Amino acid sequence: MYDLKTSGVSDLGRSTLFRSRAVKRDRLSGLVDGSNAVFHTTYYPMLSSGSCIVYSSGSVVSSEGYEVDYETGAIVFNNAPAVQPEADYTYSQLTTEQFVDILMAGFDEMEGRWTRGWYLSSNGTTYAVATRDDDHIYIVSKAADGTVSDPVCGTVGFSASRTQIRFFIACCEYVLLRNRADDSAGSMYTFREGMGGLTIDKSDIPRNLEQALERKEKELAKLLQVVWEQADEELGGYVPPVCTEEYEAVYGWQGESRDEDRTTS
Repeated sequence: MYDLKTSGVSDLGRSTLFRSRAVKRDRLSGLVDGSNAVFHTTYYPMLSSGSCIVYSSGSVVSSEGYEVDYETGAIVFNNAPAVQPEADYTYSQLTTEQFVDILMAGFDEMEGRWTRGWYLSSNGTTYAVATRDDDHIYIVSKAADGTVSDPVCGTVGFSASRTQIRFFIACCEYVLLRNRADDSAGSMYTFREGMGGLTIDKSDIPRNLEQALERKEKELAKLLQVVWEQADEELGGYVPPVCTEEYEAVYGWQGESRDEDRTTS
């Protein structure tokens, strides 16, 4: 089954909208005075799903010797370092918790665009309503007795279909863009700092986000067509007749006349 906490975070992280960067031997900021035990990474938030390796005097510090606040980049040592510590880590513009929130909102967006009656479950055997703090958040289909399974899309399970997963991730990207557009609409404007200082114009940001949303909307429409076809779903729609009833009646009379060798005009 597809787990948002593992596969989802990984797939969303590969999107160009959510670029992450690996940092090697970052010199942590903080005073080395024999008593201070709190140091900070240069960049944050850090991905909790990635590795964080801390060094002191060139040697790796046991993970039991410190605690990490991935959202703020704070590293708190059990014992104050005698030298300036360093760390390897991966940082992103979003915290892992924010990734999960986007993934859950993206699932709702996907169900809203094509309702298949799927659920988010914290249990991979029996349905249990999932929350962001659960260790696992599975995309599942639910039977009448409450048992869950990997949703079937045509002849393949959702977790094994890169096409279905791409549509889901695109829904997540759309959700983030829409939220950013909503936030920027009321806060991005032209203003001037200082007496005759530099004019800073942010008014293009909402416009650019709206254009990005339009492009994503077109992409979603194409992807929805693809996942429909993969699932062997009927797209539906009204197909109008080739002609009106009145024309059919007249044409029928003309056809009968020709069949009986009568002259028609």
